[in-house]
Amino acid sequence: MSSKSLIFIVVLIIGIHSYGQSPNVIIQVNDELIISGIAQTKINISEGGFNKSFWVDYFPGKLILSQSAWEMIRKDSIGTFEFQFDYYTFKGQKSEIKNFKIVLSKSLLWGDYLIINIYDFRDRKYRKWYGPYTEKDYLVELKYPNGPIYARYK
Repeated sequence: MSSKSLIFIVVLIIGIHSYGQSPNVIIQVNDELIISGIAQTKINISEGGFNKSFWVDYFPGKLILSQSAWEMIRKDSIGTFEFQFDYYTFKGQKSEIKNFKIVLSKSLLWGDYLIINIYDFRDRKYRKWYGPYTEKDYLVELKYPNGPIYARYK
């Protein structure tokens, strides 16, 4: 292997690791995979009386966090944190925006996969099926290995 190839490989590895981590995360709304239509994706971490926010990127199958966000999440004092994003939809010709906030833990991100399925109660069918579980106008179901699921009301 030439020295140029070795230098390229080292720089590539350092570049990948310096940006951060990419947990295997899939976001669905009403059982449909979200490929586009979300913005303002960030995580909010509260520690010792102060709040810190980090912008994140999402592509189906990847939630891309910066190295500084990972360092904050890995702290022993951090148990849970909030992941939030704006979801853009159209109803007829009218654009609608809904903000979703999801409480996550670091163990969920370190798992093999995490599917975040949000039941948006603007759709009457999902309000009827899952509305009794929460006072909010949406329900978050986290699917991960050996995780629980919600039963539908009929």
